[in-house]
Amino acid sequence: MTVLRVARAALLAVATTVVALAQLHLPSERFWEQHHLAQWISVGLLALFIVGEGVASVAVAVQQDRIHEYDNDIRTTLTVALAEVVDVTDARWDEVAIRYYRRRGFWIWRRLILVAALHAVAAVRDTLHSVRLGAGPAGVAVETEEIVSEQWRDFAQSATRQGRNAWEARPVAERYGLSWGELRRSAKPEGLVAYPTFGENGQVDGCIMLSGTLKASELAGEQVLDILDSAATSLDRAGPPPRGWWMSRGR
Repeated sequence: MTVLRVARAALLAVATTVVALAQLHLPSERFWEQHHLAQWISVGLLALFIVGEGVASVAVAVQQDRIHEYDNDIRTTLTVALAEVVDVTDARWDEVAIRYYRRRGFWIWRRLILVAALHAVAAVRDTLHSVRLGAGPAGVAVETEEIVSEQWRDFAQSATRQGRNAWEARPVAERYGLSWGELRRSAKPEGLVAYPTFGENGQVDGCIMLSGTLKASELAGEQVLDILDSAATSLDRAGPPPRGWWMSRGR
């Protein structure tokens, strides 16, 4: 999680600075004789960081086969779903993308984090790696535990023409929890559908996002929803990423 990584980096920087200054007797040796506690705390933090990094690296190495298997399972599921969507709609391979997000974090830091994305059987490069709960179709789908579909390009273009004041005057639910800036910088696929996924405990744990040149009738059609339901079932069976997966992906 970004917040925790930033906090950890800040603590590491402070601890390293304290230890370095103490070793160099800056600003003076007498100063550090009066601040032994700060030195010991800093040394302890550095030791914990080194041990933690070592344990995490070992976990990744030990779980490497499982991580690879998990990646293959997720990619296979998304590829099959994408192929089936193309088969039952008028969309072309290079006009449809599918993404899988999982909920991660706790309390106010809980967000949807991207696990995998495919576009024409290739990774989607220009995609959000983190989504606020309650923001955008994916965030709303997870927060409400309901399927969300929208002709997004028309929706965004219409809202843009009406201007910022009109947008901010809308109820939060009618603007998908997005600020004016978030609306303007959002991708503009013709249509999209966000399909929540659920864990073994029945709690929502993620979301599949399908987007591309899809018409409203296709987005809400039984064929597309059946495909997404099958994909969601496969993803739910795959479960959460194995230990070490998030670290190996830098997320």
